[in-house]
Amino acid sequence: MTREIEARIPMKFSILSEHRVYSLYGLEGGEPGSVGVNYIFKKNAEAQVEKINIGAKAVTSLNARDYIQINSPGGGGWGKAIASGDDSAVDGVRPVPISKVH
Repeated sequence: MTREIEARIPMKFSILSEHRVYSLYGLEGGEPGSVGVNYIFKKNAEAQVEKINIGAKAVTSLNARDYIQINSPGGGGWGKAIASGDDSAVDGVRPVPISKVH
C-alpha cells in the first residue's frame, strides 16, 4: 500500500515505522514479504524535485507543496506456490481439508 501526503503549509513531520530493512518472513515454505520505504519529495535550489529516503524513524520539516510517500511493507506468504498445471487448484488456491474439532 502506498500513501502520499502533501504539506499545504510549512510543517514538521514525524514518522515511526518498522520493517524498512528486514522483511517479514514466510511460513510453511511461503516467500518473505517486501520491505517498506518512506520518501520525502522536496524542491531543491534549482526547483528540481529531490526524492529523499528518510528511513523508518524520522522528524523533518516540510515546505508547502513538499510531500511524503509511505510504502507499507508486505506480509510474508504461507505455503508453497501452486504449479500452474495443478488440476486440484482453483484460481491458484488448493482446497485444504478441515478436521473436526471435538
